[in-house]
Amino acid sequence: MTATISATREAVKVQSVVKIFQQQENQIKALDDVSLEIRDNEFFTLLGPSGCGKTTLLRLIAGFESPSQGEILLFGQRIEQLAPFQRPVNTVFQHYALFPHMNVYDNIAFGLKMLGKDATEIDKVVKEVLSLVKMSDYAKRKPYQLSGGQQQRIAFARALAPHPKVLLLDEPLSALDLKLRQAMRSELKSLQRETGITFIFVTHDQEEALTMSDRIGVMSEGKLQQVGSPLDIYERPLNRFVADFIGKTNFLEARLEASHGEVLEAVLANGLKLHFKQSLAKSKGERISLALRPEKIQLKALNESVSGNLLKARILDRTYLGTDTSYQVDLGQGIFLEVRDQNALSGNARFALGDEVLLDIAPQAFRLLQD
Repeated sequence: MTATISATREAVKVQSVVKIFQQQENQIKALDDVSLEIRDNEFFTLLGPSGCGKTTLLRLIAGFESPSQGEILLFGQRIEQLAPFQRPVNTVFQHYALFPHMNVYDNIAFGLKMLGKDATEIDKVVKEVLSLVKMSDYAKRKPYQLSGGQQQRIAFARALAPHPKVLLLDEPLSALDLKLRQAMRSELKSLQRETGITFIFVTHDQEEALTMSDRIGVMSEGKLQQVGSPLDIYERPLNRFVADFIGKTNFLEARLEASHGEVLEAVLANGLKLHFKQSLAKSKGERISLALRPEKIQLKALNESVSGNLLKARILDRTYLGTDTSYQVDLGQGIFLEVRDQNALSGNARFALGDEVLLDIAPQAFRLLQD
């Protein structure tokens, strides 16, 4: 298996899809007018909390559910009326669902036999995918003789064997322990690159999404909140939900005071002024919300020079995190921020509780939110 397909072609297109589940007398709208385009040869992740609709969308693409409204196209062909087995799509679930009475070889070969492949082709493909997932030496073992990570590799191999055009992955790493999950991330991304298959990955784990994805679709309450690269999602969140769900974020409520070219001036509730760069159109006097990542704030002693926004604060609390220290600082009148400060060579925190400090914040560190 080698990647030969262009990355610019559209693999999956979801158009104005609505999914309503009927529960007794109540209707639950699991998906609310979702439109999305996923490119061929792309590792695309649907990210969001439990109940946001991401698994429902995956099941619609797989054919396990039908949309209440809207269209789903696979490489330009509408597929809503096609049964799951008629779609060139395979799914890897959280629980591996390997046949316990079959060995690894037969688990992978089973689906190929159902497709009517001859024995020579089956043998070739099984050996190919076992090599791909680095499990060639385990062909004769039963699932119970494998570790969780090895079973997951076999589940991937079985799903890849029929050469699907799209592979759907429904939280496939969540049953693994942290170290193994981290190791499997890079293996899974390598698999996607090597095969050239479009991967659509569902997770609630932000770190998984950021480290593996070409693009991410963030979902909440059945709606697609934002689609973009990991960099876009983290550095340029569109709204409060995305900014809050991905990583740590400080939120500041302010009033727009003035505009100086591309630099805007805002005033916090305690009277402190901020200058920030932003392209969104806002009017003077308008209430605005700003997002500010803790690592974007430089923590300085009172005698140090400041190049960006200068805010005075007091250290309320600190938490040692190994690579850095998290400080909670008080700006006065009920405004608090979290600041991440890289630890020095000695490993000792630079500031103590109660210390008066300066916050140095570059104008481009702020993100003006749409809502």
